[in-house]
Amino acid sequence: MAVLTIDIGSPRIEVIDYLKEPFNLRLWTVHRDLYCIKDKCYEAISIDGQVQFAEIRCQIMPKHEGMHIVTFSWYRNGEITKRFGFQVIEDSPAEITLKVDIPDTIPKERRNTMITVINIELGILKQLLENSAYTINEADASILQSYHEKLLFT
Repeated sequence: MAVLTIDIGSPRIEVIDYLKEPFNLRLWTVHRDLYCIKDKCYEAISIDGQVQFAEIRCQIMPKHEGMHIVTFSWYRNGEITKRFGFQVIEDSPAEITLKVDIPDTIPKERRNTMITVINIELGILKQLLENSAYTINEADASILQSYHEKLLFT
């Protein structure tokens, strides 16, 4: 299993408050085609050449003192079609570590692409939470754009 981590210089409560809003995913992930309808967040996705909408829900579960599990789930027709989660670990009152596990069960090529994409996304999230803005180099922007297009056009 690959384990990705990043340290973020922000208090746990601020990080969780930011993460619990699925609409914020458009600011730091490849999930950019998001829509809010009646206080729910939806992502436009392509399935067999048809654009469909999947509701994204976020669940935050305290695991133990100083650690929370954050899970994003995509629902279509009332069923979970995708799930992504990570741990928020409080290192100090002003700093947390995010930890993401990438299982070995994912095919190698897809898994390697996911690791690259998630590392870039975590870097953006760190910048947003620490500075309220971010910069990204052209190579990383291109990787994210290509992955985003695969989500929408496959």
